Amino acid sequence: MSSKNKLTIGFVLAFVFLCINSIISLYSIRQVITNNGLVSHTHAALSELQDVLSNVKDVETGQRGYAITGQKTFLEPYKAAYSRIEDGLQRLEHLIVEPNIRAQLPSLEQDIRKKIGTSRGIIQARNEKGLAEASRLIGTGTGKREMDVVRDEVAMMVSEETTLLQIRTNDAVASTRGALITLSLISIVSLIMLILLFAFIRRDSAQRDRIAADLKAIEAFSEDIVDTVREPLLMLDTSLRVNSANRAFYQTFKVTRAETENHLIYELGNGQWDIPALRILLEDIVPKNSVFSDFELEHSFPEIGRRVMLLNARQMKAGDHGELLVLAMEDVTERRRSEADLKAIEAYSQNIVDTVREPLLILDTNLRVRSGNRAFYQTFHVSMEETENQLIYELGNGQWDIPDLRRLLEDVVPKSSVFNDFELVHTFPSIGRRVMLLNARKLKAGNHGELLVLAMED
Repeated sequence: MSSKNKLTIGFVLAFVFLCINSIISLYSIRQVITNNGLVSHTHAALSELQDVLSNVKDVETGQRGYAITGQKTFLEPYKAAYSRIEDGLQRLEHLIVEPNIRAQLPSLEQDIRKKIGTSRGIIQARNEKGLAEASRLIGTGTGKREMDVVRDEVAMMVSEETTLLQIRTNDAVASTRGALITLSLISIVSLIMLILLFAFIRRDSAQRDRIAADLKAIEAFSEDIVDTVREPLLMLDTSLRVNSANRAFYQTFKVTRAETENHLIYELGNGQWDIPALRILLEDIVPKNSVFSDFELEHSFPEIGRRVMLLNARQMKAGDHGELLVLAMEDVTERRRSEADLKAIEAYSQNIVDTVREPLLILDTNLRVRSGNRAFYQTFHVSMEETENQLIYELGNGQWDIPDLRRLLEDVVPKSSVFNDFELVHTFPSIGRRVMLLNARKLKAGNHGELLVLAMED
């Protein structure tokens, strides 16, 4: 798996883990908030129950004080508590949500109203009939019993709310502890993942830096190799712009790096490379073949004159440089001139040989005929096609397969580079019996290697 894929997978896993952490953290925090809210809600319910009971007590206290003294000032706490009781009962409707406790609210409300009604009756009796009637009603104990019922109901509800408060407090503590543990674990795991991811990125970065350094070294090494090549070289991109060139190119064509790199090949040296044959090669031949060899180009260059170049090219993939075309140039001007001179000399020599009146054969080291002169063909009535590239013993249906000639060519000649006046008597099919004097000389003939010149005098 590549480093890029590993890094991508690492980031994806880190992102997924971060999302999971966020969800777990959010859930834990919401649980803590919910439980704390329930605890606060229960505290509020307990406080409201105590307030309601306290207000009922205030009603009873105000009622007793007025019944005993008949002073209106005792009715002020009674009236204030009465209005607070109504508000408190409404708040309890909203605060108490536990079904078992909420089911007791109607009974509590009814008993409180009954207690208030009894107190109102005693106050009315004191107003209308006096202290004796009020004392008689108080003495019945109805108010006390109703107050005890309210106290018992509130106490029961407070007890149940207290139990619920304990449960909710425990849940809040547990959720808080769980949230702290969860967040701590998440933080630790996140830190570990961050360290691992950092280590991986650092190792990957170091590996990339090492690879980049190796590539630079290889590229520099390759450029050094290219610069040591004696033949001019050009590196072209896919648009035929020069990516680079070697020292031999700059020296041969007398151009600078600034004049060469990033220019189209046709623009180099004021257009000296804008050659129709080269355009055909680069635009038609190269796209169809990734390699071509020995494409001969003859052109007159402004700085160096007329040159014959052999072009060789190869397309290659060059890493970050993309696809490059390596174009190598071999100056074969002198070679072609030498070849032309040799051909002229050979033609001149052949013309001299053809003017000799004696039959002549030129043989190679295998005794195959390289050429014969006009006198040979005319004397022995054979053609050039029947003679050249044939073993001498096969000429004219074997008419030269003569034992004495074999001994001469295979035994005498290898030991001596020259022999003269070797007399050979033989009957030839086309010309009859002849006495021939043979003369031979070994010659070194340049690219032709060693040759044997065999002259025959009738």
